[in-house]
Amino acid sequence: MTSRAKIVVAVIAIAVMVVLALAVFWIPREFRHVVDDSYAKWGTAEMIIAFYEDHKRLPANWDDLRPAFVTGSAFPRGGLSFPKIQNLVVVNFDRLGELQRASNEKVLPPVIQARDGRTAHWSGAEPNEMVFEYFHQKPQPEPRRNPRV
Repeated sequence: MTSRAKIVVAVIAIAVMVVLALAVFWIPREFRHVVDDSYAKWGTAEMIIAFYEDHKRLPANWDDLRPAFVTGSAFPRGGLSFPKIQNLVVVNFDRLGELQRASNEKVLPPVIQARDGRTAHWSGAEPNEMVFEYFHQKPQPEPRRNPRV
C-alpha cells in the first residue's frame, strides 16, 4: 500500500471514530436534554394553568407553582423533580398576563422558555401556546410524545 493510500485509510478511520463517538456520547445526551426540556416546559404550562384555576390569578413566582406540582400527579413531567424543572425552564412571571391578553397566537411573547434556549417541545405542548389557548378556550389536541425541534 502506498503512503498516500495509508493516509487516506487513516483519515477515514479517524472520521469513522469521530462519528461513532458522536453517536455513542453526544447524540443520546442531546436527545435526553431535548426530552427533559420538553417535559419541563409542558409541566410548567400545566402548573400555571392549574394555579390559575385554583386561585383565579396568575402565579407571581415559582413558589406559587410548587403546590400545583405536588398535587398535580397527572401532570406530564417525565420523572423530573420540581427543582429540576425550575433549573430547565425560565418563566418571566411579570409577563404572564401578556399571554392572557394576547389576541393572536402567531405573535405570542416568549414568556415560558427553556433556560438553554432550546425551542423543542412536545407536539401540541408549546408552553406559551398552551397558556394562551387556556385563556382563549381553544380546544387543544392531546400532546403527542414526539418533540418538535
